[in-house]
Parts: sequence; C-alpha cells; structure tokens
Amino acid sequence: MRLRFLSIISLLGSLWGQPPGSALCIRNDLDFLNLRRGTASKVSEFFGPGDSFPKPDDLLEQKMIFLNSNYLRLSFRADSLARGYLTASFKLKLGRALLVMEPTLKVGRSPDYPTHLWKDFAAGDFIHGYLRIPFGNFKFIAGRYPFYEGPTFGEPFFFSGTLPPLDLVGFTFEKGPFGFLYLFSPLGLRLPDSVQRYLNYHKLAFSPADGLSLYFSEAALYGGRNALPDPYYMNPFLLYYPRLWNRRIVDENILWSFGFNAVTRNKTFYGELIIDDFPYTVERNEHPKLAWLLGTILGQPFGLDGLFLRLSYRGATRWTFGHKTSWLSFTHEGVPLGPPDGNDFDGISLDIDRRFSRSELFVAIDFRRKGEGTPWEKEPSGDFPDPFFLTGVVEKRLSLSMGILLLRNQALGFRAGYSRFWDYENQKGVTKNLFNLSLSALYRI
Repeated sequence: MRLRFLSIISLLGSLWGQPPGSALCIRNDLDFLNLRRGTASKVSEFFGPGDSFPKPDDLLEQKMIFLNSNYLRLSFRADSLARGYLTASFKLKLGRALLVMEPTLKVGRSPDYPTHLWKDFAAGDFIHGYLRIPFGNFKFIAGRYPFYEGPTFGEPFFFSGTLPPLDLVGFTFEKGPFGFLYLFSPLGLRLPDSVQRYLNYHKLAFSPADGLSLYFSEAALYGGRNALPDPYYMNPFLLYYPRLWNRRIVDENILWSFGFNAVTRNKTFYGELIIDDFPYTVERNEHPKLAWLLGTILGQPFGLDGLFLRLSYRGATRWTFGHKTSWLSFTHEGVPLGPPDGNDFDGISLDIDRRFSRSELFVAIDFRRKGEGTPWEKEPSGDFPDPFFLTGVVEKRLSLSMGILLLRNQALGFRAGYSRFWDYENQKGVTKNLFNLSLSALYRI
C-alpha cells in the first residue's frame, strides 16, 4: 500500500506552471520515501531516480523522464502578463552514463526566467545540461540544473530549485543506512563590484529504521574580489563552521539544516529547520535567523481511495538568508536560493488531490503573510531592531487554484487560480485581485 500511496501522489506540476515549492509538486520517487531498514536514506534524489533531475514544478516531465523518454512541451501562462514556452528534453545514454540537454524558448515579457529578451520579444536558455556517471556506490555529476533540496520533493525548502539553474559539480554516496551528498557551484561574477561568489553544500542522511530518514546539511557561501575556491570548503568531509570561527572573517555565510521524513502505511510526516549563522558569541542583541517547514501527507483520508491531502506550515524570520555583506545573501542572480518568498514570511497551505485511472483533479488553498524584509537587506551593525518577524506593513495573500490533468500516451493540463492581496507589496490599505491561467501539452518523441 505504501508504494501505491507514493506512486499515486500527484504528477501535477509542470502542466500548470506551479511555482517552485508549491505543495502539490510531489515527486514520484519511491526509493526515497519508501525507506527500508538497511538502505541509505536516498540523498541521491539529487541524481535520480530516473534519468534526469526533475524540477519541483515539473512532475509530469519527471514521470516521463523516469520512463526514459524525450519530449517536447508547449505551455502558455497568463496573469497580468502573457507568455508562451517551448521546451525540448533530450537524453543520450553512454553506457551507464547519461547526458541530458534541455533548452527552452520563451515568447513574451514576464519576470520568469529567462528574462534577457531578444528584439523585446523572445528569450531562451538551457535549463538542464549535465552528464551523470554512476560508479559503484557513487554517482558523479557535472553540468547545470535547478538544484533543490528539502524534506520532501513536493516542498523543496533549503534550495527551492528556482531558476536560473546552477552550474555545478558533485556526487552522492550511499551505503547501508547512510547517504552523503556534495556539490560545488561557482555562482558567477557579481556586478558592478566584480565579486566572485562560490557555493559549497553537503548533506549527511541516516535511516535508523524502516520509513524514517534523518539528515543534517550545511551550506557555505563565500568569495570576494578575484577570489578563488577555498580548499577547505572544497573538501567534502569537513564541517564548514570551524573555518568561519578560526579565520574570524565576515566574508562567509554558513547555514545549517536539520530535517526528517517519516513514512507510515499511508501517511508521511516531514520537517526542516534552517539555522543561518548560528551565533557563537553573544555581543549584541542579535535576533534568531531561522526558517522552518512542517507538513504531512495523508493518503486515502476518510477511507476514500485515490484521495490525498497535504497540509504544511512554512516561514522565516526577517534576517534569515541575509548578511552584513550584501553579496553574501543566500541568493543567485536576483532570486532567493531558499524559499521563493525569501524571508520575513509565513504561510499555511492545504492541497487536495483526487486521482482517477487516467486523470487527476486538484484544489490548492494557500494563505501567506509577508513582511518588509528581504534577503538582500544588510544586517544592522549594532543591535537588531524589534520586531524580527513579520515586520513593517505585512502583506497578506489568499490564493485558490484548481486544475485537471489528462494522461494518455501524451498529456494535457489546465489550471486556473485567483489570489486576493491585502496591503499589496507592503503598501498600507492597497488591495489587489490577480487571476492566472496555465495551459500545457507534453508530447513524447
């Protein structure tokens, strides 16, 4: 029943253009959630389970990737702006290795990546482009894709997978109840100050019992003018924090994460706590820099076969993911690497998914509060001002969306949504109504 529960949980996602982190973006990775005693906790979600790295909002593509297919996807999205996308995914097996290429073309103006327009009309880029090589208990990777990490595939949190993608190298290792993941990514040159930024990340996961996964992960963001990768952080097996303590410099940003995922017969419970720059001295009134996610997935509630519910609560305090040094904020090319809302927010979401033999219906309800803080805001040099959570004029947003997915040899999807804003963009008394529509078709080639 557990395998059936996990395999049925929503293939929805890319067909409706759900934003990264949307609660219905549940990845169909049975190996990760269906843990067995004596097996690793499957940190190799980074590399699998199929022949690609599915983005958290690309669940239908992910299933087709699992089936080793190439495809073309044509999609249209409209809210206050309209745009269309044409995406192609190509895969080539080279023995046990796999090469994946995925270019995309966008037509129309919108803040969605890619944003650099040609003739004020079209934009394009490679979203995926990597080589994966398995070797014993290892899997090595070199290339690009939108990296995402969290306690479940449906709600990536530490890394949300938000575009633009990362160019990186890394590996996973699994043996017995242990799993390990490591990656390195040069985030590129930040202009106009010509600062070179680097990101290192590693994760240790442990499965002490059937269906239970515990993990600790750590990220280091560092760099400087004409800076080179730091040999210490490039070492996969050293804790990053002692480096910051012993060098006593401020041009590094260290984040910790503790998480769990527990699976029963037809329920999943998961959570994650992110600690940003844990204070090793108390010399000033420094507010806690925390982010959190807690959720559950219920299969066949009330005895209704084919029905699945997800309920989750997420949030972050004001100064989380920020830094005294502006270019050390936990961001990439103007986009948060963590939750899409950045910091100074919280939200609760409920998702209902009803699956039939060749179709799925869903309803998603989300309420979010967002204060005035952003990850790009520099920390104060003295005492932190009060309050430190939901600060200033707090924007409130209530969203409702509904959709349908039709599956045959190909796939068609439709989603319609409505959002109501109060104190829109942190402007007191300003309200806004926003409708959105997504249509998509995916054709296997």
